[in-house]
Amino acid sequence: LGLADFDGGGASGWPTEMSAVTAPKNEGHFGAFDEAGGTSRRGTSSTASSASPAALVCGTSLLCMVCTKMVPPNASVANRAAKACAAKLGVVFPGGTVSVAATSVCEQVAEKLLKEASASFTLLNVSSPISASHRTPATIHVELVEAAVWLLRACGKHERAIEVLYDRLQQPKKTPDGSVFLGFWSQIKYESYTATHLSELWGSGEDQGCRLVLESQATRRLLESNSPLGLGVFTAMHPQNEAQWKSMVARDDPLAHPSYPLQVVELLKSINPAVAYDDNRATQDNLGIDSS
Repeated sequence: LGLADFDGGGASGWPTEMSAVTAPKNEGHFGAFDEAGGTSRRGTSSTASSASPAALVCGTSLLCMVCTKMVPPNASVANRAAKACAAKLGVVFPGGTVSVAATSVCEQVAEKLLKEASASFTLLNVSSPISASHRTPATIHVELVEAAVWLLRACGKHERAIEVLYDRLQQPKKTPDGSVFLGFWSQIKYESYTATHLSELWGSGEDQGCRLVLESQATRRLLESNSPLGLGVFTAMHPQNEAQWKSMVARDDPLAHPSYPLQVVELLKSINPAVAYDDNRATQDNLGIDSS
């Protein structure tokens, strides 16, 4: 099942061994990949089996399930396998390259991982396998949640992935008896990861991705709590200098869409940042005036 590939922590051949077809140079089994690691919009490789994405998603889901049955649960392997799968497939949307059946399997396994993550906080006695292996319940919790999020992304369930990340890792919580803090990410790590995910959805150019970004509460929360990072969701794919703007083809112009630029402006106008921008203070700072 590829356990050895991930257990050593090195580069894995797991995603590329799902198909027996040899891919051309610079192309994966699921089509050509651009420099950013995503699937090229020019289309998939003619050498790829149409079942390959579904096989990859189902196989990775099975691997993650096996990891939860080990004693102690090998959450680290499950996390790395799920992340590699999502990276290989790129930005996936429902009705795309992953079949409905494979999506259903992936979703069910992801939900199972989340249940296992919650169960990992049932405190065990000092002789338990988890204590003996020095892997704390908090560590197992975080890695299983991360694995579930990557699986959800791999099958196109981005909204659910964003929801899980916010509910499970954004805020520290305690176990019912109040004795142990649940595993969680720092605020900047959560915001950075969310901004990157939303930026990838926006940069995909797909209507499903753009609508999700515009309508997601995660976008609003990010713009309110960290406005510069939130703005980067919409501008990360923009040309960064004059030469890049001049070399850009018309179809890639971020302002060429008939409605999205206006919708972004309306969204930004509705945001109330947590730290309000002070025009007077900004003017004083620019002029070197001491407000005291």
